[in-house]
Amino acid sequence: EGLSSKYFVPDRVIGTSGRKVSPLLYLAVGISGAVQHLAGMKDSNFIISINVDENAQIKDESDIFIKGSIEEVLPILIEEVRAQRAEVVMNVKE
Repeated sequence: EGLSSKYFVPDRVIGTSGRKVSPLLYLAVGISGAVQHLAGMKDSNFIISINVDENAQIKDESDIFIKGSIEEVLPILIEEVRAQRAEVVMNVKE
C-alpha cells in the first residue's frame, strides 16, 4: 500500500483541490505551505506548524512555528498536552 492510498485520501485533502476548513486549532505537520494548501486552511483560528525547513512558506501563516521533524517534535508535544490536560483535570477536581 503506497503513501498516496494511506495518507492522501481525497476526503482529507485540504486546499483548492480538496476542501476548506476553519478549525479553532490547525496542526500542520510537514506542510510546506503551497498556495493551494494555504487557501484551504487560511480561515483556521490558530495555526501551529512543524517543519524541518525553517524557510517553509507555512511559517508566515503560523501562530507558532516549530523547526524540527515529526519524529522529534510530536512525542514532546504529546507529552506536554497530556501534562497540561492532567493539570486541568486536577484543578477542576480541587
